[in-house]
This record gives sequence, structure tokens and C-alpha cells, in this order.
Amino acid sequence: MYYEKDQLLHESVQIKFDDSVVSSNKISTSDPRNKESKYKGLVSETIHFTEGDDKDIPRLIALNYNKKIMVILMGQEHHHEYVMSNKQKKSIKDSYNLTEMLKRKSLST
Repeated sequence: MYYEKDQLLHESVQIKFDDSVVSSNKISTSDPRNKESKYKGLVSETIHFTEGDDKDIPRLIALNYNKKIMVILMGQEHHHEYVMSNKQKKSIKDSYNLTEMLKRKSLST
């Protein structure tokens, strides 16, 4: 998710940790899964990845949450990068683990 003053028009996400770089598939800004809204002079951009478009990024964050993880939102002409906070990484790890637990539970019933 991108939430800033200037429009980025990001179409993919890249993460970097250690010597690894992983990029999501590109989701065009015209795709309904790529959402933009404006609120109080700020632009919010969110991509809803489906069917493997995320290239396993949530799982990789969950498995490497104790490491420094750089996120790069790749825009059409520019990019925005930031280091994930411990809170962000833990939230993704916890969400990923819950999802996996629910998948296992549904398979066992």
C-alpha cells in the first residue's frame, strides 16, 4: 500500500533482504485489482494480488521477519522504497501463519 501526497501509479512490489530480490507480477493501473483513492490531499494506492501474482512475497516476509526487509513500490515512472518496521513484518508473519493454520484445519475436516 502506498499513502503519500504524490501519485505513484505503482504496478508491482519488490522486496529485498540479504542477497535476495523478489518481484511481484505487474498489475496494470487499469486492472480493477489496482485501486487508488484520495483523502485529505493524500493518495492511497493498493494492489490486491491474486493467484500467485505476489510471487510468494508474504511467505518470504513471514519466514524472514527477523531480517531487514526493504520494500520497493515500482511505479510507472518512479518508485517508492522503505524499510519495513518490526510491527509491519510481525503483522504479515502473524497473518500468514493464521492463513496457513486455517488451510490445514480445513483440509483435516
